[in-house]
Amino acid sequence: MKSWDTLPDLIVNRRQTYPTCVLLFVIASKKIAWMLISSFLIVSGLPGEASVKPPPAIRDKAVFTVPAGWSEYEEIILGEPVLTLSRGPYTIKIHLFGGPDSRHETPADFLSSWEARDDQGRPAGQLGSVRVGGNTALLYSRTFSLSGKDRDLDDKASLERAYREEFVIVPAGNSFFVLTFTVPMKPPPPPDSSVETAWKAFFKGFRLK
Repeated sequence: MKSWDTLPDLIVNRRQTYPTCVLLFVIASKKIAWMLISSFLIVSGLPGEASVKPPPAIRDKAVFTVPAGWSEYEEIILGEPVLTLSRGPYTIKIHLFGGPDSRHETPADFLSSWEARDDQGRPAGQLGSVRVGGNTALLYSRTFSLSGKDRDLDDKASLERAYREEFVIVPAGNSFFVLTFTVPMKPPPPPDSSVETAWKAFFKGFRLK
């Protein structure tokens, strides 16, 4: 049987029969298909290889009360579990970090990251000590901004949104929680003093299992 490398010559050589060309084309197609399947298996992981361990669910490690009137959903962001509570433009989030597989192995790693700094790279300020689940924790604050297109504006226009965020860190063995409360500053939302009250009640009642 002729090899795949001779296919161009076979096609050009008019003395070769049509069935032979068809057969070689089928062989070449199978080779290409196998290469594509092999590439997919390498990317997705072959059976028997170590798979990425899913992060633990937040509710498996902590007890908390969702404020009345707030919606709730849990997701995985950059490999870390996040539970978000929201009411209009206001959000309370529970992040679970820690360990060698986390992007923030320790609370110190988190505090030195961009997630705990303002737009100028300055560390979050300390607002003082608060009680979280019966223990004392520091309450931090920072401001940051995000730019993005607004559907009510021209396609080329963008809208900058500024936020104020408070957060506390709660150690949990080899891992740790970061509880955040985010308030829009630009554009400003309608005044609602109940959200601040809900945030304070939330972190005071948050405790580990």
